Amino acid sequence: SYSHKDEKVAKWLQHKLESYRLPAEIHNECEKSRYLRPVFRDRSDLNTGILSDELRINLESSKFLIVICSPESAASTWVSDEVSAFINTERLEYIIPFIVDGTPNSGDATECFPSSLCEYTRKHPDKVLLGIDIREDSREKAFIRLVSRMLGLTFDELWKRHERQRRNNIICVT
Repeated sequence: SYSHKDEKVAKWLQHKLESYRLPAEIHNECEKSRYLRPVFRDRSDLNTGILSDELRINLESSKFLIVICSPESAASTWVSDEVSAFINTERLEYIIPFIVDGTPNSGDATECFPSSLCEYTRKHPDKVLLGIDIREDSREKAFIRLVSRMLGLTFDELWKRHERQRRNNIICVT
């Protein structure tokens, strides 16, 4: 879920997720596919028909909802409605905020969480939802944090594998 003002990040993230190849040991143990496909994004995956019905169907069939968080997405009623729909299916723990700009729960113009998420966390202070902030890490580290969250692995475990793979690719190319 994202504001169309953040579409460049959404395209990048969709491509990275769909092209990420799972480590063999993870694929062999718990996943049916070597890839994290399909990743639904409205601009690339909506069929013809009633928009709200298509979005609802895709939200219901999704395991995770990645919310690209920025002041623009916080201002979007569509993003807030999508988050609300996911919360209503009692899957808050499967919402992953991917913060690209702004401040979570600031309550001012820098707010990056959609209103439905802010409202839920205000009503349920015991359920704090932590996000992945792309500004704290490189894009690659933020991406690996996201994948590790989706796979239920520690970041270090996946990051070390990622770095080994990157070094091997550099050695092979030179």
